[in-house]
Amino acid sequence: MISLKAGDAVIDILPVVRGLPEYGRAVREAFGKYDLYAASLSPEEIVGVRNRADLVEGYEPGELEAVFAKRLSEFGDVSLPAPAWCELVDLCDSDSKSLSALDMPDREYTELYCLNVSSMEFVREHRLAKKGMKKKFDMSSPESFVRDWDRHVNAVRGFRELSGLRERYISLRLSDISKNGGSVLAVIDSERVDGVVGLMGDE
Repeated sequence: MISLKAGDAVIDILPVVRGLPEYGRAVREAFGKYDLYAASLSPEEIVGVRNRADLVEGYEPGELEAVFAKRLSEFGDVSLPAPAWCELVDLCDSDSKSLSALDMPDREYTELYCLNVSSMEFVREHRLAKKGMKKKFDMSSPESFVRDWDRHVNAVRGFRELSGLRERYISLRLSDISKNGGSVLAVIDSERVDGVVGLMGDE
């Protein structure tokens, strides 16, 4: 857990790795001690997790996502949607707590993707996925792996710029939420945490 002071608010950031059950347990243990809750999900993703029983069947992951899940499975069973998000959405709903989306809406993300990722870079996704099956990543922990995987993907300039834009958006959303004061639990993808924390420090 990483604690930040933002105005009159205290923000506890809980880094999570998508897919692994242990991070669902970490969310459950942290829940109940805060005034506000937030997640590095888009508004549409929160709705998708809430309605996951209707959406999971027939879902086909992209090539990069499939390779990521394959490599992550070295740490245990990988679930979809991620247990951390399922726990957070369900706990907030059952306790009548609002859950703020920290990541950008899907339409805005798609627009930025088209602006920042060239057609040639898009084609390189296949090569990134193929290399990702064979590459030696830091497997000392799930967090180390996802950060190393993120560096692998972000070797492509367009993807790197897109990740930076997402981190900026998340940091601005956290700053906006903190204006209300109180205590905030922000559940954020582990590979985005360092960038978000750095940006929060610059504001």
